[in-house]
Amino acid sequence: GPGAWAAAVRSFTDAGYLVESASSDWVLKPADRAFQRQLIEGWARAAAEIAPERTALVDDWLRRRQIHVDAGRSRIIVGHRDMAARLLG
Repeated sequence: GPGAWAAAVRSFTDAGYLVESASSDWVLKPADRAFQRQLIEGWARAAAEIAPERTALVDDWLRRRQIHVDAGRSRIIVGHRDMAARLLG
């Protein structure tokens, strides 16, 4: 989840590691149609599992996003951080 990166940094730091990290966002361009479809379909499945009472809303969102992807009008940026941990001493 969204707090996993910070928890991992804390865990490694507490265990005596030096942690370095940098932003490495995923940038999906309109040509990345197959990957975009997989990503938004996965998000839609997760959203429907979390809030099954809102499945119709999620399905509507998914249909609209798929139309944009298929038309080459979709660009997705997913915030991401890479990290490396090195044991001190």
